[in-house]
Amino acid sequence: MKKYDVIVLGGGAGGLTVSMGLVQAGKKVLLIEKRKLGGECTWAGCIPSKAFIKRAEKETDSEKVFQEVREVIERVYSHETPEVLGKFGVEVIFGEGKFVNKNEIEVNGSEKYWGKNIVISTGSSPGVPGTEGLEEIDYLTNENFFLQKKAPQSILFIGGGVISLEMAFPLKRMGTSVTILERNKDFLSLEEPEVRERIMASLKEKGIQLVLGVDILKFKKSENFDEVHLADGRIFRGEKIFISAGRVPNISNLDLDKAGVASDKKGILVNEYLSAGNGIFAIGDCVGPYRFSHIAGLHGEIVIQNILLPFFKKKIKSTLTGLKSFL
Repeated sequence: MKKYDVIVLGGGAGGLTVSMGLVQAGKKVLLIEKRKLGGECTWAGCIPSKAFIKRAEKETDSEKVFQEVREVIERVYSHETPEVLGKFGVEVIFGEGKFVNKNEIEVNGSEKYWGKNIVISTGSSPGVPGTEGLEEIDYLTNENFFLQKKAPQSILFIGGGVISLEMAFPLKRMGTSVTILERNKDFLSLEEPEVRERIMASLKEKGIQLVLGVDILKFKKSENFDEVHLADGRIFRGEKIFISAGRVPNISNLDLDKAGVASDKKGILVNEYLSAGNGIFAIGDCVGPYRFSHIAGLHGEIVIQNILLPFFKKKIKSTLTGLKSFL
């Protein structure tokens, strides 16, 4: 069994930060990634969404916009490949890692690896409601949105959060009819009143329909459109439906109990040092509550210090993490 100073589960923003920082400090690091290095930020989050917004400001041909966004993704990824990380000393393997115990990780049900410390940086995925009929629809999330060849003629966003807003305005500029359906009666309730009012005014000005307080009864696939049926009898139709109903931490298949790691539906339970106990740390989206790449990067920097300098540990501010006690 191969042994490492640190095993990192997940090669997104946080995992890359930890891996690169620790190898440069002389640690032997194994990075295990289930899908693609770069994670949400590179492939389905920060990078493509901001490129999409920027390109749509000057270009209305959606085919060109989507193509340019994919080119941006590939350019960014070219700096995060296994070959690039390998040159710095990070060993990368692809597969699904699960805990065997507090120091051992099994990958794809076969190979096992031992780490003195393990850092969980497995990110999050779109929360998909179990509403009737949704399984019949070829719906979009941020994970497959940028794989489209062109923009749909009409789209229904389920959820009125940041992701929906980021996509709604560029799509409208390219000629898509956009409707946002939000469950809550209060729009962007966590934001300042001035921010909410300005965004709502901008939505109205651009011709984007915002419907608040909706109770979705079911989804239905029709011949030419996807339908959203509300409990009050209203029906909304769109060429595409985009699900933006929150995020779910990617922790369900890690066998955390075998390592003595506690969690709840919001994520892994950590203390003020981002420790989950037993030499295990957790960072980024799988901790929350703020699921942003720059928060994952900050978490990663703190964990680097706490692994390298255990007697001079750095604390995370409670406002920047889902600070909980695992005791």
